[in-house]
Amino acid sequence: MGATALSGGHVLALLFQNHKLESVKATLSFMYTLFSITLLTIFYINDKFTFDDAILGIYMMPGFLIGYLISPYFVKYFNKEYTKVAVLIMATIGALILIAKSIF
Repeated sequence: MGATALSGGHVLALLFQNHKLESVKATLSFMYTLFSITLLTIFYINDKFTFDDAILGIYMMPGFLIGYLISPYFVKYFNKEYTKVAVLIMATIGALILIAKSIF
């Protein structure tokens, strides 16, 4: 999870803060997919990703799929300006947590 969190989402959120929400979602989804595949490959090569880890990932798939399938019904209720602020707040909090962890 820590390696995935470092995959650039915070920087992309800042770079795309003035873009359309659809563009931000598409870019973040693509980047996280690309980084996840790359990280899993690197972990596998270095014996840090096992069969048990794959099984645990499969256990999380139903929640992911349910969220993916129902999200289009909820997106119309989100204000684009509030969404922008929420993304920036999450990026800031994530960056501050990473800074704090590296200091302490």
